[in-house]
Amino acid sequence: QIGKYCILPVMDYYGEDTVDYALVSHADEDHISGVKELIEGDHIKNIVIAECAAEDDGMTDLAALAEQHGVQIIKVSRGSRIKDGDWTFTCIYPESDSSSSDRNDLSMVLRLETDTALLLFTGDIPAGVEQEILSGTDNSLLAADILKVPHHGSKYSSSDSFLAAVSPNAAIVSCGKKNKYGHPAPETLNRLDQSGAQIYKTTETGAVTAYFYKKRYKLKTYLTKAEL
Repeated sequence: QIGKYCILPVMDYYGEDTVDYALVSHADEDHISGVKELIEGDHIKNIVIAECAAEDDGMTDLAALAEQHGVQIIKVSRGSRIKDGDWTFTCIYPESDSSSSDRNDLSMVLRLETDTALLLFTGDIPAGVEQEILSGTDNSLLAADILKVPHHGSKYSSSDSFLAAVSPNAAIVSCGKKNKYGHPAPETLNRLDQSGAQIYKTTETGAVTAYFYKKRYKLKTYLTKAEL
């Protein structure tokens, strides 16, 4: 019940009742459970999904629920753009015809461009997909101020070459405390440290919130009250 106990209380705190865009990286339960609850409560206007993953069982169920509640479904693939005000989302990956038996391989990778910062959202992509992106993408599109670290800090993601292309100032690792997978892996944290990024682990910082101003941005953490 992530929606009920985590997302909605945060929205209430900030006085928000509606999410304009829910960007659904892929259909693993830890990435869609809260989205389902928000859809059921009529709190979402649009969901954004990867075109090639639209037929995934988990995604079709989510899309059916969205249709029942009048939520618009936006399908994207590499090169697709969503512009809303001063924000532009660009889909870096996957292709419209990408295929894999592993949902993680088809995680949506999105670049957010604001007036003051670039952010890269990477879902649960593994190192193999990172290399595919590097070989088929203008690497300047990967450069970001803020990186949502792939796959919760798995040792099989965040390769040196990928981090060199992104060159983030801040790297945010979203993971659960004492999770059974051991995320984030020590070797991944070492690679992130070597990249020069300031590392934020949600197990220590709690929620990380980005604030955007006309000429600068700021990150604030919920538990440690740290700022960048």
